Amino acid sequence: MENKIEGQNVIFSVAEEQFSLPLNTVKEIIRIPTITQLPLAPKYVEGIINLRGEVVSVISLRDKFGIEKLEKNDQERIVIVIKGNALYGLRVDKMHGVINIEKEDISKAGSNESEFVNEVIKYKSEIYMNLDLNKVLDIKINQISDKKLEQKGKKEKVKVNIEEEEKFVTFQLDKEKYAIKINCVKEIIRFKEPKKMPTDSEYFMGVIKLRDEILPIADFRIQLGVDSRKIDEFTKVVVIESNGISVGYIVDRIDEVLSFPKSKILIPPAYIKAQGSEEISAIIKAGENKILMVLDPNKILTKADEKVAEKEQNRNIKEKLDENKLKMLETSQFIVFELEKTFYGVEIEKIQEINRLENVMKIPKSADFVEGIINLRGEVIPVVNLRKKFKIEEIEKTDFTRIIIGEINKKKIGFVVDNVREVLRVEKRKLSDISNFEVEKTELINSVYKKGEKMILMLNFDKLLDVSEMAGIEEVKKNISEEK
Repeated sequence: MENKIEGQNVIFSVAEEQFSLPLNTVKEIIRIPTITQLPLAPKYVEGIINLRGEVVSVISLRDKFGIEKLEKNDQERIVIVIKGNALYGLRVDKMHGVINIEKEDISKAGSNESEFVNEVIKYKSEIYMNLDLNKVLDIKINQISDKKLEQKGKKEKVKVNIEEEEKFVTFQLDKEKYAIKINCVKEIIRFKEPKKMPTDSEYFMGVIKLRDEILPIADFRIQLGVDSRKIDEFTKVVVIESNGISVGYIVDRIDEVLSFPKSKILIPPAYIKAQGSEEISAIIKAGENKILMVLDPNKILTKADEKVAEKEQNRNIKEKLDENKLKMLETSQFIVFELEKTFYGVEIEKIQEINRLENVMKIPKSADFVEGIINLRGEVIPVVNLRKKFKIEEIEKTDFTRIIIGEINKKKIGFVVDNVREVLRVEKRKLSDISNFEVEKTELINSVYKKGEKMILMLNFDKLLDVSEMAGIEEVKKNISEEK
């Protein structure tokens, strides 16, 4: 199975660190059951458990990472992961839910990260380390489990249940347990107080802003007729898409992510339907005296409720469209360089490369602003000294002096600058016009960008040299080529 980090990820903590695993590697998440210890096993292998007839080895991530053991508590969980055709259990301190990861949130783990981490995820203001299962599970667990089975006289092979299964997120409302299919859950977030909105609905609490989107918040407890309790650290918001509308539902706590064979997912009894509970689409017998009620996301909201949520989202879309139209949120990237404490920017697509100032050959009888020529991988490139071109006093070259190489009219030219400062992404709406500049400068300078106290002059790269100057440089280049 491909370990695809982008998409939905399960989030958990071990000691003070927060970790993640792609949801497609997680079969289910369970409470700590009875663990049978294995003799002569590595310290971090706690033992084996019986998961509905299947033997699963359990690894303590605290022991694996060399962290002091934690006193047993109700928050610990075992994350059942899939590797190849086998299942393994990872013991973790606490579960935090499921989040949706975009490609841009992911970066490679640095040299300072643990050997068990292959990617780092930056999500909102949090940092999560994605575990490399190949390294975490780099032990001969199958052999250990097989030996234990042999000692118990179980010679037959453990049968793998190949019945098709479905994954569910389970949660609590008061003392009741509910479930919803994992593919209906967009993400699970911490509760934050919603902003009130005008509505006649008794269970719509208001709206919150989630990554620049307006998200209506409803209270599942009121909606399902369950006694409310005080908001605390366990309170979560489950974001569900219902008939194309995203709504966040307040729940008391997230329990587990569980997989069940389809044969365990049953039609609800007639009395539930008779009570008008259309939102309950199925029930699951999850163990002795443990029943999960499965919610149908498309039946949770009434038509009137959908209109309330849709109205809020449409208002958000309209506001964003108006904002985008007003702000013109197009961006450009610029190379920013310095000349005599003045900052200049050039659009990055105009620049081919940036090199150190080395081996510039002087050219007699050339314009005074022509520094000379360089040999760039067999190609002769004229080099212009921008200080001289802009009539700025000359200074000694330093280790920071650079040559910016770009094309003007399909001809490669190098420009000597004091130093290159940064690559800057700028919203075009934030570029000021140059109507108050002197007329002779307007062709050379396109706009001005204000970055804090710093002003950056955005150059028209194609106008750095005029036609006659380009012709003179080309003539020099031609003469050198003929001499060779």
